Amino acid sequence: MKLILPIPPTINHYYTRTNRGMFINQKGVSYRQLVNLVVKKEYPKHNTIDKPVKVKIDFYPPDKRKRDVDNVLKCLLDSLTKANVYRDDSLIIDLRIRKMEMIRNAGKIEVVVNGISETER
Repeated sequence: MKLILPIPPTINHYYTRTNRGMFINQKGVSYRQLVNLVVKKEYPKHNTIDKPVKVKIDFYPPDKRKRDVDNVLKCLLDSLTKANVYRDDSLIIDLRIRKMEMIRNAGKIEVVVNGISETER
């Protein structure tokens, strides 16, 4: 499965703290909904993967600001889970992320998710 997605909110903008605890904020909820729509549009007959997977992420930033690639992971991987790409992100046994060249004022995330065979483990 290959998906092209907008850049997710960073971990710093994914949660909101209240006096009742930590919650996913509206940016995070909106991103999850968007990922779900993209998955359903691109792969309408997709079955949720229920075995170990490898995930490759190419991160194309929208500008030259310093960015930590790991800050995009939480929201992105949770959103793929909620979109039923895989049953749970604990199934990811091979995760690779690369920061690519900037795409001015746009940016994007390219995600490839593949099951792993017994011989690849």
